[in-house]
Amino acid sequence: MRDFSSPRITVIGNPELDPQFTNSLELNYTQNFSKGNLNTGLFYRVINNEINQTLLLDPEDPNKLILTFANGEDNSAFGAEISGSYKPFKWWSLNPSFELYTRNIRGIVGSQYVEVENTAYNLRLNQTFNVTKALSLQLFGMYRSRAQHLQIEAQEMYFINAGARYNFLNDKATISLNFNDIFDT
Repeated sequence: MRDFSSPRITVIGNPELDPQFTNSLELNYTQNFSKGNLNTGLFYRVINNEINQTLLLDPEDPNKLILTFANGEDNSAFGAEISGSYKPFKWWSLNPSFELYTRNIRGIVGSQYVEVENTAYNLRLNQTFNVTKALSLQLFGMYRSRAQHLQIEAQEMYFINAGARYNFLNDKATISLNFNDIFDT
């Protein structure tokens, strides 16, 4: 079955896929403080029959691409995660997080074997400001570093979202207004 996602890319499923299986080992630690907490973690994963997206030239039209899925080689990933929550004042709360990971990706692109080692990181910060008991404002920012995949290099990405929420009818109803990527990055 074909799913025409855009005029230039057609998505095609692959009924021949084998299931992907991940063995994961994680070590986590949480420290609580009077105004928040800090969570840290390390992980190591071995991924068998990893399912990857694959882009191919459409044999019916060389100006178009086919996006499908294929099992790759066994891969591994390891990394560290740090997150927390902090409430410096009754009306302001912060939730930062940071992830760093390294991942080996192996697979077939076209008819060629490709192996890529990818190290990337993500930063996030979510802030909530309680203006009144009923009105809260929220600011969320995210940064994702460049990442190398089998067929493409994803460029860095960052954005800031803003929102407001108002509770009424004794907290039985809520109205929200959200703006995504307010600086059009």
